[in-house]
Amino acid sequence: MIEYLGRDGTMTKWRIDGSDFSARYDKCHSYEKFRRVIQCYREILTEETYRTNPSCLSEVFHLLGLSAFIRLGMLWKSDFKRCYTYYANVYAAEWAERETAAPKSILVGIPDILKRIMNCESYPVTTNFKSAHRYFEDNKEFVQIALKAFQDYWTPLLLAAMEKGTSLQSISRKIGAGHVTDYIMIDEEKTRRYLQRIARQFTARRELISLRKINNFVFGEDSRTNFNGCNARFYQLLTIITQEEFAIQNKRFVAENANAMEIHADRWVLYYRHGGSLRFRTIDFSEVHCPSIRIELKYYFRNRYCKSFQNTEHTYSLIFRAVNILCDHNPSIQYFADIDETDVRMLHTALENIEGIGHSTLMLHFFACRMVVDYLMCDERDPSLKTPRPYANLFRNLTFVNAHRYNRNTPYIPDKVLSQIEAHLHELPEEDQLVFQIFMETGMRAKEVAFLEESCLEKARHEGRVKLRYIPYKSLTARRRAGIEDYHYVYISEDLAAQIAQQSKKTKALRAAYNLPYIFLYRHTWNKTPVFNTTYFVVRINKLIEQHAIRDESGVLWHFSSRQCRKTLAVTMIENGATAEELTYQLGHLDASTAAKYYAEVKTMKLADLNRDFFKKQFDVLLSNESLNQFTAEERRQLYVDFRLGQRRVELGFCAKKLSEGGCKNRNRLYHCVACQQLCTGKKYLPYWYALLDSQKQTVQALLETYRAEGIRDYEDFMEYRQEKHLLDAYREITQTILESER
Repeated sequence: MIEYLGRDGTMTKWRIDGSDFSARYDKCHSYEKFRRVIQCYREILTEETYRTNPSCLSEVFHLLGLSAFIRLGMLWKSDFKRCYTYYANVYAAEWAERETAAPKSILVGIPDILKRIMNCESYPVTTNFKSAHRYFEDNKEFVQIALKAFQDYWTPLLLAAMEKGTSLQSISRKIGAGHVTDYIMIDEEKTRRYLQRIARQFTARRELISLRKINNFVFGEDSRTNFNGCNARFYQLLTIITQEEFAIQNKRFVAENANAMEIHADRWVLYYRHGGSLRFRTIDFSEVHCPSIRIELKYYFRNRYCKSFQNTEHTYSLIFRAVNILCDHNPSIQYFADIDETDVRMLHTALENIEGIGHSTLMLHFFACRMVVDYLMCDERDPSLKTPRPYANLFRNLTFVNAHRYNRNTPYIPDKVLSQIEAHLHELPEEDQLVFQIFMETGMRAKEVAFLEESCLEKARHEGRVKLRYIPYKSLTARRRAGIEDYHYVYISEDLAAQIAQQSKKTKALRAAYNLPYIFLYRHTWNKTPVFNTTYFVVRINKLIEQHAIRDESGVLWHFSSRQCRKTLAVTMIENGATAEELTYQLGHLDASTAAKYYAEVKTMKLADLNRDFFKKQFDVLLSNESLNQFTAEERRQLYVDFRLGQRRVELGFCAKKLSEGGCKNRNRLYHCVACQQLCTGKKYLPYWYALLDSQKQTVQALLETYRAEGIRDYEDFMEYRQEKHLLDAYREITQTILESER
């Protein structure tokens, strides 16, 4: 029953089905017309006319307005809810036609459902529905209707996609990844099976799993793990499944390396363990240009790596480069058996001309190729390999004399550099400071420090010292072969032991979480490798060096590596009188041969330093490292006698040429001593060098003015100009060298 009660100012009062209702007075509409509109609105809701006539509610809305439309609907709440639910379902279904998702508020907003109710071309509505929520009796109830409509529509689609094992990216882009996680977690068991299915696919194709990878498969490459709005239970489930599958991969991938070495595959992914994590190396045989040689190399590497695969193995890149050079130079080479002695010589020449390849790297190319040919010639080669057998290993015909001399020794850290690093070490994280101290005090290798265990500290008999226990991984196999226990012990100070104990205490929770015994752990939600990475540690030390411009005595910016700490400790021990046996034990070696090399190197280094200082002090002249390294200890003593007797005196200094090399070949030249590397000059000759430099500047300037007056421009190739310019550069270089040595 609809009853008009009268008018109060600008408002008209009504009693509708026993409830009081007020509406703004509109002089354009009679009371009878307003009553008919109310009656029509009620009939539309009760009879659900809006299902067949979408424009009927728009006509009513034009007459009632936003406030009256909603408040009247609340009088017939059950009918209005049914209408609202219908359009919420329509809105959710139409949302599937959109290309991407809009802001989250659209999915849960009352205004958008009302806008969809009034969506009629005959009676377009331009009202802003943002204020509509204030007219509802219970906003949350109608928000839940919209949420449920989306949930009811999209959940079956998501479950169907999960049954197929496909990505949910297309749906995620439409309704948002947060809503996807909420909807799929309604059936947690199906979601678990879906994620496990994806995780097993990573294992099936031997691809290392991670939270980021599996999350990107589900939601797309541009998504993040544990994003804002992600369902907490979904993220927890995703983490658990990823960890479970990684545990399976950790056992299977290394054991199944042999299965991955397939002859028909050009790309091998071989795994190895690093602490509690897995790492891999990819060998891409498609880099080898010749297909038949590529087959031979696959058989060789399968034979080599099936026995043992070392994570430091890099010979394949050297062999690939050598083979490509051979085949590109001689296209008739189809197998290793086709390589003749001329090709081997050509390879040596080609490698020498490549910039950046040192002599030791060049030798490694030939050593690696020797091993390949040895395999192709031996009886152990795979019978299924049907390529020609080489008649001889021609790579062995090329011998390298004194190959060990070309190895580049690790330098020790000079006192000047070390003091500057220690002065700025506090700028690094506490873990980096502690690791640096362990390196410098113990001489341990990088892996040995990274894998220090919680029980690494033990009491020592000596007061003020503590025993540090670690596993020397580099010599572990040899130790076991010799019947020596895995752990090695060194003595450290109580202060360093206290810092290590504090680090162990700080990472106790992480050890329990990752089930690892190591004290250097860190937590990253995106990374499943919690072990301390010494590579990044070295990078941070070098950034510190670059930031503070830490240079050695020659002015070159120092480049740090962890091996330098081990060498520095060895040099310090030798300088302080440590025996070879003490040095061998401290560094964890199994014999004293390496300690003997350290002793020889330190002796040579100190001899060079003493002689350089000695000659400068005695004769005030400079001797270059190149000149000094040519002389033995006996020859240096004879050189001193010659300098003292004046037998090697030349103009403005002394000559350091070795007598065994014969007479001077520069005597017939115009300027035989100035540009000679064997000239030893010094500070007391500096005024003469300045005079010569000024005189030569005038000579060159006069020559240039003559050319200019004659209109000659291409004078740079003239012999007279080149001689005078060369002499000027020599004078300038000598004066600059003397000045730098004094500084």
